[in-house]
Amino acid sequence: MKPKSQIGLIIAGVGVGLIGLLISAINLFWGELNQDEGWYLYAARATAAGQQAYRDFAFTQGPVFPQVYAWIQPWVEAQGLLAGRIFTGLLGLGALLAAAALAARLSAPGWKVTAALTTFGLLWLNVYHSYYSLVVKTYSLTALFIALGALALSFAGKRHGLLLTALAGCAFALAAGVRLSAGVLLPVVGVGLLLYRARFPHAWLAFGVGGVVGLLPAFLRAPDAIWFWLVGYHAERAGGDWIFKAGFISRFVQAYFVPLVLLALLPLVWWISRSHQWKLNPLALLLMIGCAAITLLHFIAPFPYDDYQVIIMPVLVALIAAGLLHVIHQLLPTALHDRARVSVLIGVLLATLAAAGSAPMNQQWFIQGRDRIWWPTKETADLTVLRQTADWLREQSEGAGELLTQDTYLAIAANMDVPPGLELGPFSYYPEWSDEKAHQRHVMNRARMLELIATSTAEWAAFSEYGLAIASPDVEPVTEADALTFRQALDERYQLIKVVPHFGQAHTPLRIYRSREDLR
Repeated sequence: MKPKSQIGLIIAGVGVGLIGLLISAINLFWGELNQDEGWYLYAARATAAGQQAYRDFAFTQGPVFPQVYAWIQPWVEAQGLLAGRIFTGLLGLGALLAAAALAARLSAPGWKVTAALTTFGLLWLNVYHSYYSLVVKTYSLTALFIALGALALSFAGKRHGLLLTALAGCAFALAAGVRLSAGVLLPVVGVGLLLYRARFPHAWLAFGVGGVVGLLPAFLRAPDAIWFWLVGYHAERAGGDWIFKAGFISRFVQAYFVPLVLLALLPLVWWISRSHQWKLNPLALLLMIGCAAITLLHFIAPFPYDDYQVIIMPVLVALIAAGLLHVIHQLLPTALHDRARVSVLIGVLLATLAAAGSAPMNQQWFIQGRDRIWWPTKETADLTVLRQTADWLREQSEGAGELLTQDTYLAIAANMDVPPGLELGPFSYYPEWSDEKAHQRHVMNRARMLELIATSTAEWAAFSEYGLAIASPDVEPVTEADALTFRQALDERYQLIKVVPHFGQAHTPLRIYRSREDLR
């Protein structure tokens, strides 16, 4: 590679790093809060305290997430949701670096740096991917395990290939232990390696052993509860209308427009390069089929899970970048390779920057919804409002105690506990369940919720418009009768003390109450 080409790649790399860091910083503080962030971190807190998901508290995802996030519990106690977002961002960054390494592994000599930078830039500069790699949910951790597994799988057939293939199986199993839909990779890759056993002897067996090792510790506990929370709960959510499917496609294409355009070009460039006898890497093919299978699973789910496409995008983008650059390498004369490496990279990065500048998510950083024809702007970042509210509540409660709330991220930020049965935050209310079933699943039915409000020993209560408003598992609005009953019961026990007008997800009013007994 000529010095000018090296300088061009270095400049592009530094530029990508700095601009992406700016996007991440804005998303960190100004990115919209999500109710899930609270109960995910609360599950990690409970796990750190020795409790076990499903047995001791309700949790709608695999058990690996709270086990990993339990490691940072001291940091979360000190910094609240900010600590969770920073840690999540680091996991997401790890996924991008692993994907960049995968793209380099799959690329021709001389094109590895370009492939790595292209992969990294396509996602690091993507506003949508940046946000969902920071929000405290399962995206980043699942993406990291998938990317590490794919990178390890790329060494199948090489020295120490069986060990690395086993590690790939273990990584994919751990990904399934975070987000179950990622488990599709296990049968897809396993069967594929079996079909390619002549080329990769015993790889299928090593992969299977690694998968079993990764799966057993995660899924041998409370199998009945795990089946409901990981499968039944998601299957029972309302949805399924064609408009949800159209919305899935629209939002997915909008979020990853540049990579998906490049993906659409792959069949065309393959047809153009047929005369060059381009041979598709079988491992890349298996990973591509695995990504397609996960996409199909997310698409056919009753509730649209287009945001969970984030978990496969690092690997998918790596495959796209490596494939396109491999074709360019074959089609262009060798004398043009140095110029092409820089030109292609800059062209892709400029397109990604243009998409980032026009991303619909940008206005959500600073706009507080719409009031008729006006667009009210935020005076303070959403995360800052949460922290300020939590500081006030912590001072009033003298830094300890229980908070009656379904806004679990407020309890996390204030370092307070929620009553047992409300660990799932707004998704803790199952009105039609029997007392026995609600007790067994560690959630609230109608009678238990009323009893909790009437008898709670919590001195403080706090409810946004997400509180006492959602009926699960359909995830539909509670009935007007239930809503009125809950509000009356709350007003009998608690007195309204403070209202935070634009709080948390969707910027609804947060009403903070204090027990009438403690006010006497």
